Amino acid sequence: MVEKKTLLIRADATPEMGSGHIMRCLALAQAWKRIGGEPLFVSAAVPDVLADRLRNSGVALKGISVEYGSETDSAVTSATASVEHADWCVIDGYQFTSRYYQLLKSCGSRVLVMDDVCHTDRYDVDAILNQNPYASEQVYRSRGSNAQLFLGTRYVLLREEFLNCADYRSKMAGSAAHILVTMGGTDPWNMTAKVVTALQSLRDMELECVIVLAGDHPQYERIRAMASGISFPVTVESNVSNMSDLMAWAGVAVSAAGSTVWELLYTGIPSILVVMADNQLQIADYLANRGIAINLGRHDEVAPEEIAYALQRLLAQPALRESMAHNGRMPVDGYGADRIAMYLSGNRIRLRKACKDDERLLWEWANDPEVRSVSFTSDPIPWEDHVRWFDLKMQDPSCIIYIAVNPEDAAVGQIRYDLEEKDAVVSISIDGQYRGKGYGRDMLELSAARIFRERNVERIHAYIKTDNEASNRVFAKSGYEYYRQETIRGFQANHFIKERKISNESVD
Repeated sequence: MVEKKTLLIRADATPEMGSGHIMRCLALAQAWKRIGGEPLFVSAAVPDVLADRLRNSGVALKGISVEYGSETDSAVTSATASVEHADWCVIDGYQFTSRYYQLLKSCGSRVLVMDDVCHTDRYDVDAILNQNPYASEQVYRSRGSNAQLFLGTRYVLLREEFLNCADYRSKMAGSAAHILVTMGGTDPWNMTAKVVTALQSLRDMELECVIVLAGDHPQYERIRAMASGISFPVTVESNVSNMSDLMAWAGVAVSAAGSTVWELLYTGIPSILVVMADNQLQIADYLANRGIAINLGRHDEVAPEEIAYALQRLLAQPALRESMAHNGRMPVDGYGADRIAMYLSGNRIRLRKACKDDERLLWEWANDPEVRSVSFTSDPIPWEDHVRWFDLKMQDPSCIIYIAVNPEDAAVGQIRYDLEEKDAVVSISIDGQYRGKGYGRDMLELSAARIFRERNVERIHAYIKTDNEASNRVFAKSGYEYYRQETIRGFQANHFIKERKISNESVD
């Protein structure tokens, strides 16, 4: 299990590079924090607004003065990894070469490379992550013999702001009257101005639009002036920190074909894409060929009239929007960052919050004869009673139910916390085929660290029948202290308590 282990992330952001490398690594950093680890960004270039974004997310940032991707860069990064006792270095950016990776490895670091286009000739690293749907093992033939590959949209990295909105997964195509425009973190070609020109031609339509710009966009004032002449309300925002809220509001989007695409897909927004860089070409083509998005092609070849036509087409066809939204949700399930964090940490499981799709599984687990025999009510639970209970628990902010999942995405068991102020009561059950393999302790330790950190709980209480020897042993080994014996519903039970330690005091 991860106990304050450091994950070093080396990434930069400039107008030329864009902000996508930093932002997707932030998603991985947040997943690392969810399992109790400490992420550390090491950057040679990062705008103040992104630096503030990292710090506001509780992620440490160390600035270094080096030439991007140089031998000095690798030496400084390696030294930092050594000082911080980082088991892994995550490297994201096209400025890093095969030589850079070799130097990091020679200094004893384990290296995971984030990649999109196989940008270097060889990968002598421990793991490669390419979250794009076209990624294949064939592309990475020149890699270390033991390099682990994480390929495809199963590993798309999404930030917590999207994951925390549970209604996204059931969201149907939104009102087409709401248009979101986002051309990436930098928009060096001022593609936004072309989109605004297109919007000006959409007369006599009841629409609303939000345009998202970087705070240092060189044409910010010009775009605002252009937007003021549009016949419907247009808001120009910069340096937004609520992109998930804007996507929840939007019915359609005009977007760069970069990492924002995965957020749009996950939130079910039918999108019109513009290719802003060569590494976006394959993504845009792939999505267009599968009816997931409309691809207008390269930014320098797109005219405002084409944007306007694509918008009119999308606005006029509800069935097309619904089809695009449905098809778009399928490739991205939101667990990519947690899968990678599980691998990097060496954990056997990851935790995800229970959802409506788990209703029957939890009922079947609860009615397992062995589970009923160790419960304080041994009668089988009728389905109708379970449905009412489940619906109440899912709506109750003081109840948290985690599903433990193994590397094969198989559900191992469930663990529930019922919170009251600074205290929580825990209950746990394991799928029959996974009992006796140590998963209970994994679930107890991983979930307790998360509850202490995220919900500011100070004590966790557990009540276990005295004759349930296996559970009593597991709780004792998981840091729970015996408190006293009590009578619960006529049964004798051991009351255990686990208290938050000083090392777990930090809260996100």
